Formats: sequence, C-alpha cells, structure tokens
Amino acid sequence: MKWITSPITGWLAAFLFFSLWILSALAHEKELSDQKDQKIIESNLIIFNVYRTLSIFDRISQSNIKARQLEDSEHVKVKTVIKTVLKDNECANTDFSDELTNELRKYERDLRVRAASTDTSSLNR
Repeated sequence: MKWITSPITGWLAAFLFFSLWILSALAHEKELSDQKDQKIIESNLIIFNVYRTLSIFDRISQSNIKARQLEDSEHVKVKTVIKTVLKDNECANTDFSDELTNELRKYERDLRVRAASTDTSSLNR
C-alpha cells in the first residue's frame, strides 16, 4: 500500500507546487495588467484635456475671425457713408491748411496706436 500512497503523495505535492506557482504568476500578471490599465486611463485623460484645450482655442480663433470680419465690414460701411456725404458736398473740395491736415494725421496715428495696444492686451489674457 505504501507503494501506491507514495506516488500519489508525490503527485499531490507536485500539483500543489505548480498550482501555487501558477497562482503567483497570475497575481503578477494581474498587477502588470492593473499598471497598464492605469497608464491607459492617464493617457486618455491627457488626450481628453488636449482635445478640450484645442477646441477652446478653435472657438476663440473663430470668434476672433468673426470679430475682425465684423469690424472690417463696419469700416467699409463707415467709409461708404463718409464718401457718400462728401461726394456732393461743396465743402468737400475745400483746401485745408497743412497744420490742420498734420493734426488730423497725428490724431489718426494715435487712434491706431491705441487700437493696436488694446488688441494685443486682449490676446495676452
């Protein structure tokens, strides 16, 4: 009887050893899988944040383009109105002094400088 129980005991010991070894390997694989899952979650979070940031920048850019187009169309309307008013006006052909012309040009330059400084400060925010 001993000759039957001895091999069975050996087989049971081997089975137990390999079972514990496989369980240990599976636990290690589970740990590696959890680490990879965490890295995937972090990568997806980064990708989502990049996408959200790019969509915000795109909306800002579209808004700026629309504002510039609106401003340009208003400029054209104002120029058209001024040309229309001055076209048939007797005063339109009147010569002005160089001093007055220079003051108006200086005023125009100041307006453009102020407009440019206001425009760049809104981009820096």
